[in-house]
Amino acid sequence: MVAFLFPGQGAQSVGMCKDIHDTYPEAREAFETASRVLGYSMEDLCFSGPEEKLKDTRYTQPALLAASIAVLRVLEANEIMPDACAGHSLGEYSALVAAGMIPYEDALRLVARRGELMAESDPEGRGGMAAVMGLSPEQISEVIKAAAKGRSLEAANFNCPGQIVISGDKDAVADAESFANDAGATNFVTLQVSGPFHSSLMKPAAESFAADLAAASFVEGHARVVSNVTAAWHEPKQTVDLLKKQIYSSVRWEDSIRFLVANGVDAFIEVGPGKVLRGLMRRIDKSLACQGSGDLESLEKILSQGR
Repeated sequence: MVAFLFPGQGAQSVGMCKDIHDTYPEAREAFETASRVLGYSMEDLCFSGPEEKLKDTRYTQPALLAASIAVLRVLEANEIMPDACAGHSLGEYSALVAAGMIPYEDALRLVARRGELMAESDPEGRGGMAAVMGLSPEQISEVIKAAAKGRSLEAANFNCPGQIVISGDKDAVADAESFANDAGATNFVTLQVSGPFHSSLMKPAAESFAADLAAASFVEGHARVVSNVTAAWHEPKQTVDLLKKQIYSSVRWEDSIRFLVANGVDAFIEVGPGKVLRGLMRRIDKSLACQGSGDLESLEKILSQGR
């Protein structure tokens, strides 16, 4: 069984998937659809930048969706289809498209709105995030308890063994570094992000997004999708609530991968730009096979192998 994995924010780069766009009409159509739906040139944004604009979450989110679906369309045209899908944060929308649970055009509108609301959620820049290496979830919990002092500070991403992202008030995130070091952290990296994503500070954005989600139509797909929030299967009747909660809840990525394996998945393809998810996969279980597809050489290697 094969699972398609879709990247989230941080995987973007100027020029991403241009060689695939230039080679395959299916990929070009995915970019053209994004341009038509969103009212600006997705090709210019992804291929020419500037980098600062591509890093703005209002543009990052639809750009990564478009790039991922461009790759997906080439795989589909060659009859390479997933048995299951998962996406890291924003990537969950790509996964829902890939599984046939929501039309691509609707997903584009949703992620564009999601990006706007998340950008507006912290206009004063009070929030921040940091990746902490080398500590267990229990140790992270103690670090958070020691550093928070009444401020917002939470575990945002359980990415893989020894890598957990924290999110909340910027000052609390900064104060957590000394407590993390005292607990034996091997590294503490402040992330260059535009808000305290996957923390309770995002709840106002989630509440505003609820109406957009409720207006969307989610259906049974041809493949199943793992929820970031539960690390279990999406059900169409629960998807609106899960995607609302996803904005302020922890991304349970390690648990999601283990859930897929427990349900029979034994091969993975990272669909879209970058190699973040393959890096996490090696930390979760080195025995798991995960191929990339975000550049022409990698994609054509998969196509030559077939299903």
